[in-house]
Amino acid sequence: MAHYRLIFTILILLMFYFGFVFGAGMHLPGIGAKGIGMGGAFRGVADDATAIYWNPAGIAQLDRSQILLKGQLLYNNFTYSPSEIMLQNAHVLREGEQPLLNRSFILGHLFGVLSFPEFPSLKAGLGVYAPLGVGSRWDVMKDHDLDYITEINLRDILPFLPDSNIEITVNELLPEQDFVGFIGAYTISPAISYQITPRMALGFSPLFTYSILEVKMPVMDSVRMEADTGLVFGESRMKGTSYGVHLG
Repeated sequence: MAHYRLIFTILILLMFYFGFVFGAGMHLPGIGAKGIGMGGAFRGVADDATAIYWNPAGIAQLDRSQILLKGQLLYNNFTYSPSEIMLQNAHVLREGEQPLLNRSFILGHLFGVLSFPEFPSLKAGLGVYAPLGVGSRWDVMKDHDLDYITEINLRDILPFLPDSNIEITVNELLPEQDFVGFIGAYTISPAISYQITPRMALGFSPLFTYSILEVKMPVMDSVRMEADTGLVFGESRMKGTSYGVHLG
């Protein structure tokens, strides 16, 4: 009995360990309730349309066409607390622990498999799914009762500028979502599989992944600072594509 308790304790600790590793939702370990419930073992079964993600050879064993629309709810439970140095240098930051504005979001996945009655051993499919994703929106900056954000010396920016201090001010209410970050990807994956024998099939699936990174945060803009236009927010949007092949 002691051995079973030890094994059970180790399994629980491993569950918490992996939960911390991917706690922000960045990596999605699986798609579909059955596939996630079985973990990596589902690759050896792969008996529904999500086999396009797990093991494309698995769609060969489906006896009819199939369409699956699935949703995945991600819940982020992390907070932000500015350091004392940041609070001293940037009077605009709120003190104490700040929660996320949005703790949860949903990712959708679509899978379809086409069966050919005249060629029962051949199956074709298409999957559109998100292999990773995480997003956060914060309100970590004050939006009232502000005298100034911080004070800088022009000479600290460029050595040839006069030795004088400038206060960075706020001349309007700050946005509620003042820090925004999002990173995600969607994969389009056509698939084809052929049943060679009752116990063996081969599957092929090219992968086309579109990734995006969005960031919004305050920036230091010397031109606008000289014009005394207050705090400046910068927004960036980066996109990219990648390609691969999944064999089963």
